Amino acid sequence: MKKIIRFLIIMMLTMITVIAITIGFVLSSISLNLTSLFFNRWFVEPEAVYVGDYPELFSVAISSVLGMGNDIAWYYPIITILEEDDYGRILFEYDEGLLSPGRLIIQKVEDGYAYFYPHYNFMLRTQGTSLTQYIPDFQDEEMLAQWLKFQGKLQELERVEHQRRLDGDFSATCEELRELRELMSLMLEEVPGDPGFPDEEMEHLRQANSWNQEMSDSSEFVRVRVVREKETGPVPLEILVDVHYEFISGSNSRRSINHISFHMVFLRTDHYGRSIYSAFGPYTQFAILFQPDHTFDSETSILEITETNSYQTELRLFMEANGWDTPFISE
Repeated sequence: MKKIIRFLIIMMLTMITVIAITIGFVLSSISLNLTSLFFNRWFVEPEAVYVGDYPELFSVAISSVLGMGNDIAWYYPIITILEEDDYGRILFEYDEGLLSPGRLIIQKVEDGYAYFYPHYNFMLRTQGTSLTQYIPDFQDEEMLAQWLKFQGKLQELERVEHQRRLDGDFSATCEELRELRELMSLMLEEVPGDPGFPDEEMEHLRQANSWNQEMSDSSEFVRVRVVREKETGPVPLEILVDVHYEFISGSNSRRSINHISFHMVFLRTDHYGRSIYSAFGPYTQFAILFQPDHTFDSETSILEITETNSYQTELRLFMEANGWDTPFISE
């Protein structure tokens, strides 16, 4: 009898030990998963993929405007189709984040490629009319009061976000900032007109892009692949790091590839392998033109943008001076 009791006690203790070990393992797994989720949510840079309905319009925007496409991991791009002409051209608005919203015209989409005129296929919202500064003419006093409340919050969030990125911290997606910008953009739809895009300038944009005229030959257009991700471009990040710290920031501190990936943003390449990048310094913006072998002339291939909301002509002249889209002359 004593042997049976002893056997039962041993079996019971064994079962308790097994159960305790199992519970410990489950709790450890749960803890590890929760830690992993927390880490992924707050400490891993989110995937920069556009998941909306207009990848062809997204592709045109990020290939036309310096710096566009760089913020899609933190700010969901808002793309709004405004007009379509009789030949299929589309006028649309693109709003991404810290950069000024733009209005662009795409000529056509064909076989996985988007086509647009170079240099003058877009205009950016004029200075002083960004969401953080512009006060719409709301007829409803409650809506105006709500706008001002949102605007104050937006200014606060953008200051924090801007400083965080300057410090090289890419830890959060800032959902609150993204949602607030989208909500304010929806509120703007209640107001007729937009002083940030004057009617006269919008008409010039249409004329420069052959609005409502028969389609031009495709050789006049820039052709870019329809994508959902911003490409990093052909120049290795290590070279971009060296260029940024030697010619843009003037500092050798924090030579981080992840840090520079925010400040050096690929635009597009020409038919001969040259490439254009935008670079963000402490208080200004630059354009840098690289040769196919990833070299550049520090005297002629860096352009400081003087008008960040209206630089199309100075960028065109800069590109032409550096032989953009012209064949190389054999020596």
